Amino acid sequence: MKSFRKIAQVGGTILLVIVLIGLVLKSAPRVDAQQDAFPYYVQRVADIAPGRKNSDPAWFTDVNGDLYFQANDGGHGAELWKYSPLTGEVFLAADIYKGSGSSKPEWLTVLGNLIYFAATDALVGRQLWRYNTLTGEAKRVVTREYSNTITALDPDPKWLETIGAIVYYSAYGGTSKGRELFAYDTNSGASWLVKDIHPGSEDSDPEYLYAHGSTLYFTAKDEEHGEELWRSDGTEEGTYLIKDIFRGPHGSDPASFNMLGDLFIFSAEEPIHGRELWKTYGTEETTELVKDIYVGKNDSDPGWSNRLADSLLLFPAETEEHGNELWRYDQQGNTYLVDDINVGDEDANPAAIGNVGWIMFFSAEDSDTGIELWKSEPPYSYATQIMDIYPGDDDSEPNPLGKFGTTLFFTADDGVHGEEVWVTEFPYDTTHLLQDIKPGAFGSIPSFEYKGFSNEISNSYRIGWTIYFTANDGKTGVELWQVSAGALPQTGFAPGVKTDVASKPDDFNYQV
Repeated sequence: MKSFRKIAQVGGTILLVIVLIGLVLKSAPRVDAQQDAFPYYVQRVADIAPGRKNSDPAWFTDVNGDLYFQANDGGHGAELWKYSPLTGEVFLAADIYKGSGSSKPEWLTVLGNLIYFAATDALVGRQLWRYNTLTGEAKRVVTREYSNTITALDPDPKWLETIGAIVYYSAYGGTSKGRELFAYDTNSGASWLVKDIHPGSEDSDPEYLYAHGSTLYFTAKDEEHGEELWRSDGTEEGTYLIKDIFRGPHGSDPASFNMLGDLFIFSAEEPIHGRELWKTYGTEETTELVKDIYVGKNDSDPGWSNRLADSLLLFPAETEEHGNELWRYDQQGNTYLVDDINVGDEDANPAAIGNVGWIMFFSAEDSDTGIELWKSEPPYSYATQIMDIYPGDDDSEPNPLGKFGTTLFFTADDGVHGEEVWVTEFPYDTTHLLQDIKPGAFGSIPSFEYKGFSNEISNSYRIGWTIYFTANDGKTGVELWQVSAGALPQTGFAPGVKTDVASKPDDFNYQV
């Protein structure tokens, strides 16, 4: 009996040591990218352009869980492709410009089971098309004619946006009409010029089409007012200038659109206050300056804005005292500096990575660590650096990739691996390389031009618990890749992923 107890004691001691070792290993710093992949899986979806050629996937969207995008396999040109996660198939959905020519499907916009987009064929140039995801049929739905004949002057649809069954877009109207706002009724098949905002052959050049309820907001210019903020309900009478903010032909050049409830937020320029943050409910009377952040004629130049529920916006702005830093504007009308990250009048130049719940992630620069990953959380009166990914004053330059659960994915350069996929998890006090897709110092993440904006970002799109992105592993060119959490249980939570979520602060409760 004594010998049995001794063996049991020894066995228990060994078991305790094993458990302790396991705990130590579990809490040890994460170093090896491949080892730390679980529960996340990074892999190439397909080598669409065989070998080292680039297929350059872009313009991602989804219908019923299937991914649609533009890609070039080297034989058909840039065309519409489909990836089905259910079957694992990647195939050419529509060869619109037959042969090796490229139709270059862009501005992919989903309405039910249909995808509307701009594409070019050999017959009539660049027009509005649709793809039926149920039947697999690609069809040109609008053909604009000039001088009663089809000419080489392309309508070139851009900035597609939907309200109900109507697809709005910017396009050229012919030899007698410049680039204006058009609409297409997906039920009747009718298309029309909404309004000739800049009369004659001159362009009003509608951009940044933004739908809210039954109202379409957009920028447009005419000879009298320059580029200003407009709205439309799809009729000529219901399409009008909201307010001439910069009076005269100069224009206020509205940009950086967002919403707080029904309040439309944007940046605009005028001669008294410079470029600042503005708001409107869509009428001239309700259009007003939020705050003259950089007092006087100087520009605070609010850039991107990130909305947290309908409670507040975080955005960058510049002042003489603090330089370009992170600011907030809330539903109660409060506007103030979150934190002076790059102390003094130096610029932190915060750039949005995205939010997870009530926590906002962004890149910012300080004098000691360069451009790194930061976060701000309620009450948004300070900001915290998560990690100096590229040690010292060099820049890791984090860029957005996506999120699921409480996990944030982004790309960054640590100075050893080049720009690769990184991850940070709750409680967001550290971050680590997820996978070194292209070994070496150059990195796998290429630069892209997307929706008219050129940024050093990965082209990415999320469907469920998978984020699709483009990368180059050095062997197969720029191709379609994915990071996923694997199979999910019925709870809908990723296995092994902690999902603690911070409670909503009391002062952000909706006001009655």
